[in-house]
Amino acid sequence: MASGYERGLKPHKILGATGTTPDDMQFLIKWKDREELGMLPSREVKLLYPQLVINFYEERINWNHN
Repeated sequence: MASGYERGLKPHKILGATGTTPDDMQFLIKWKDREELGMLPSREVKLLYPQLVINFYEERINWNHN
């Protein structure tokens, strides 16, 4: 089955990431106006949707102010 972006779906948000090495990392994508989710290789997501990747990591930064 074709991935969401191959079917013309637009991403809404990265919900999570999985993988044991940077080479096999994948992102869990929530598509706009859809209930379905998709797993895409991180290398593709970084090329196709760089701002989503930035947003994903920025939301997870833990600022420790001592």
